[in-house]
Amino acid sequence: MTITIAEDIDILNERYSRSWDSRTIIYGRPCCTLVYEACKEYAARLHLLVEQTQGYHIEIAGWKCLSRTEFSKEHMMLKLVAAQLDEALRLWKYLIKRKRCPSPFPHVTTHPWDVELCDALDTLADLEQQTANMDIPQYERFLITRYRDDEAKCQCRQCAPAAEVIWELWDYAAICHKLRPPALFERVFAELRRLATT
Repeated sequence: MTITIAEDIDILNERYSRSWDSRTIIYGRPCCTLVYEACKEYAARLHLLVEQTQGYHIEIAGWKCLSRTEFSKEHMMLKLVAAQLDEALRLWKYLIKRKRCPSPFPHVTTHPWDVELCDALDTLADLEQQTANMDIPQYERFLITRYRDDEAKCQCRQCAPAAEVIWELWDYAAICHKLRPPALFERVFAELRRLATT
């Protein structure tokens, strides 16, 4: 069986797929379409917010003292989110710069950078969830979960894949990515394995 999906999309697992030109990623469940240029713009705004929340240095008798906001939990969380987004963009840029290498399996990505980028986006999503719970003024989430008006779940091929697609993706992951570090493989493919074996 061959996975049938949009012609210009390669899929990694149940929550990550990438366009052939690598400029668009569909991530998460429910899915969120990420465009590289828009993500770079968001990163610039986030770094500006980090600078604005940094606070001012106060100089007393020649000693520089940091204001309280420098060490605040909120400021540190924003810095973590910004650093993780920078890491995701770094990996994503590598994928864009390389020329598309045909996969031995149709519409399945076998590139190790996709595995690392999926893991980076997973970490970013976790950090964003923690940050969103802090109610930081002017902070807007990068990976916004989309909700439909009728509260129905998204039925696209990534959010609601057929059972055969899940089994195939798990087989491809076990073959193509088995040499990834075990902890990384487990983080990226554990849910896919669970879906394929239950």
